Amino acid sequence: MKITSFKIVIFVIFSGLSTSCSDFLAEKPHSSLAILTELEDYQAILNNETRLNSNYPFAGDYASDYYYLSDEDFLSRDETGRNNYVWGSEPVHQNNWTQAYGKVYDTNVILASIDDAELGNMTEQDRRNIKGAAYFFRGFTFYHLAQLYAPPYHRAHTAGLQGIPLRLSPDINVPSTRATLEETYARILDDLKAAAFLLRERPRIKTQPSKVAAYAALSRVYLTMQYYEEAAKYADSALVLQSELIDYNTLDPLSAQPQFPVLNDEVIFHAVSGNFSNILTNNAARVDTALYRKYENNDLRKTLFFRDNQNGVVGFYGNYDGSPVASLFFGLATDELYLTRAECNARLGNIEKAIADLNTLLENRYLKGTYAKREYQNAENLLASILEEREKELAFRSGIRWPDLRRLNLDPRFEKTLFRNIGDQVYTLAPNSERYTFKIPYEVIELGGIEQNP
Repeated sequence: MKITSFKIVIFVIFSGLSTSCSDFLAEKPHSSLAILTELEDYQAILNNETRLNSNYPFAGDYASDYYYLSDEDFLSRDETGRNNYVWGSEPVHQNNWTQAYGKVYDTNVILASIDDAELGNMTEQDRRNIKGAAYFFRGFTFYHLAQLYAPPYHRAHTAGLQGIPLRLSPDINVPSTRATLEETYARILDDLKAAAFLLRERPRIKTQPSKVAAYAALSRVYLTMQYYEEAAKYADSALVLQSELIDYNTLDPLSAQPQFPVLNDEVIFHAVSGNFSNILTNNAARVDTALYRKYENNDLRKTLFFRDNQNGVVGFYGNYDGSPVASLFFGLATDELYLTRAECNARLGNIEKAIADLNTLLENRYLKGTYAKREYQNAENLLASILEEREKELAFRSGIRWPDLRRLNLDPRFEKTLFRNIGDQVYTLAPNSERYTFKIPYEVIELGGIEQNP
């Protein structure tokens, strides 16, 4: 059936959508619908960076361990942000949910009718790439929603656990129901594999998904699921297509300009998180002192990632977003892949391969001439070292540390109790606490009737 024989109606279903319409829809900001007829209309949806590349879920980073707030900064934040910071029992900001499902809605609009769209001035390869990008955005978003609103994935222990609602249609009349945890991860994997099949190898611009981005995302998902062979395989597939690392010796730690330009050589896919309570700004989020002490003096990350602020505390300035004050980088980059492949190979007994990846990364991070290649005879020590480097390299890399804490807590060797100090009160988050799964917004529960998290 030709697209001209029917019309696709795009409904703006809640304020989170209507306040950030795509350029295509913004032509009629007060209209509740727009008509898609040609491929360029679908591409226009993907081109809207505000909706699809920004405002990814941030609650996991607010709850992570790489920073702390002073009492003054804590008290100056809104109540919901304070609750998130101390792992309270109330839901986190609803933006984590609504803006993510807004992205899902956009992708479902594309996937529902892209096969029937007229080519116009575009090609069938463009159709494949648009469709693949929609699958990527949906799978990538579902994954990060699951890190907040579904329990941690523990192999062989998923029976009876609930996942997230898997919205697969733009029809707002289709009721939402929670899928099982297994169904949730199966859909994430299916979407990302479909994306990998359809997308071009490298993007024309890194705000758009590509085959290498789909491989990198699959590697992240499989690592979270503790499927180490698959995670290593997809990390390897991605690094075959893009393996660049920045030699930090080429950067100037005294420069007033951002050290890491937007879309730098390591970036595979560019996205940024939300920061509704302005908690993760570099003048409020103080770098965890225990983390900071882990960097050796000849480790260039110590001066490129961190600076002493005027208030006498250390702030983070190593944002791969290209700006020290913007929201944190939420995308995919090659340094993560080297660490993922190293971890998986260490766990699988491929010691030499794991050491090679670790050394390749660190040679680009230490002052030239001072790094001594590491050697390990003990797989346990190697794994512990890789996990520490992962924590150091990916600190303040939004969307990574919280899933890492969740999965590593499943292993008694690496579980960690988190602490927050506010005045005389000490808040704790025990390993595998139910607070590692956030409550679904009350409004969603009331409207949809789905089951709440504990």
